[in-house]
Amino acid sequence: MANALVYSKEGVHRDKISKGLMALGFKSSFTADTAAVTKLLAEINPALFVLDWHSLDLTRNAQLLRAVDGTDADGKMLRIICCEAIEPPMLALAKETGVRKVLTYATLGLELKKVASLVQMGASEGQKFLGEVRRLRDAKKDDEANKLVEAAYAKDQKSPDVRIEYGNLLLLRGDLTKSKDIAVALIKEDDTNVRAMNLLSRIAMKAGDFATATKVLEKANVLSPKHPDRLALLGNAYYGSGDKAKASAAFGDALKEDPKNQAAVNGLGTIKLEQGDSEALVELFSAHSSEAETAGFFNNSAVQAVKEGKLEESLKLYEIALKALKTDRFRGQIYFNIALNYRRLGRLDEAQKACKRAVKYDDGFDKAKKQLEEIEALLTKKGA
Repeated sequence: MANALVYSKEGVHRDKISKGLMALGFKSSFTADTAAVTKLLAEINPALFVLDWHSLDLTRNAQLLRAVDGTDADGKMLRIICCEAIEPPMLALAKETGVRKVLTYATLGLELKKVASLVQMGASEGQKFLGEVRRLRDAKKDDEANKLVEAAYAKDQKSPDVRIEYGNLLLLRGDLTKSKDIAVALIKEDDTNVRAMNLLSRIAMKAGDFATATKVLEKANVLSPKHPDRLALLGNAYYGSGDKAKASAAFGDALKEDPKNQAAVNGLGTIKLEQGDSEALVELFSAHSSEAETAGFFNNSAVQAVKEGKLEESLKLYEIALKALKTDRFRGQIYFNIALNYRRLGRLDEAQKACKRAVKYDDGFDKAKKQLEEIEALLTKKGA
């Protein structure tokens, strides 16, 4: 007997779903507590997850389906939606979160029989493919993921899941034309394909067309609201078009949905940086980012400032980074970078102090030791 987890409030709809699943031999567990869903998924390991659409509003349905999708990376569990009538937002969310079927209460008995056979068949090829790509990306095995996508596309150029991943790969490689062709074709075939809309918006931004990117993302956000990654994309589109107020709001909304969304943190951080609000920058990264992410943002910003000849600005960025870091893990590298900047400015005494601090925080930092020797040699020569 297969297990099923059903999110549904008590009432007529729950009764219909319960009777339908019971008739097919499912052992069903019911909940109306969104916070309990992840725990229940782990406890009962269901073969089927059912969302009674009318138990929540659109935004909370979206949040719940994404949370469920996040716990089921392998695509092993079948997911369905039950509703009064099928509407575009349901279809958009279904495609975005791995939902296999959207059923109406009126046809529930007949349709559940089909679902039962799908459970026996296991995950679809598309689910398996996306799950494997996701696992490889999460493991930082991008080369393997890219080869998998290329092989899948060579074998099957009809699957929307394969095509969208291939379009993303083309964008990564800078082939905007072919990538756009795929995104446009997918949206033409299905105007609720929000993943294709995400791709099209990224292509538009890469080409500098922020107006198109904004329009596409706003439509996608209506169909499938409050997705943190899409809100971060929307923030980038607003920022690119010069509307920093809307960009800040979008990045802020993304962080409400996902406090660790690094794209949103970096976007909001860039705006705070331009505003010269160092206190807000420290607070932002301290609250939302890891040590590595914090060091990475400030180092990249400082390096860019150096490229633009803004050495003093670069030094300020490193000083802000030191305040934002919670541990000493990256302090050695940051002090080393500060030492290099002081040396470029000819401020050798300060360069020496920074280099000594770099070695203090990382006594195995050979580059810093070598740099310190060179700086001290210059100071000796200068004092001779």
